[in-house]
Amino acid sequence: MNELHDALTRLYSLPDCCSGGPLHITTDDLNVEDADLDFCVIQVSMERSVEVKKAATLTLGLLQAIPPHRRRAAIKEWWASR
Repeated sequence: MNELHDALTRLYSLPDCCSGGPLHITTDDLNVEDADLDFCVIQVSMERSVEVKKAATLTLGLLQAIPPHRRRAAIKEWWASR
């Protein structure tokens, strides 16, 4: 989980990403099902900032590697650690 926490911290530190940027429906609103992450893939593809795109892609990949039933808890753990 530390890698995910680091990726989320990096994403949120970027300009215009204080609410999760292209991943906000997942990272802020806790919509964590596969279909939600698929939507985020589309949002990331439309991102203009290369830096945000890289950070969001890394974060999204880490979230996709976690079973859907654990994603919400993983994000909540990160929020609690902030």
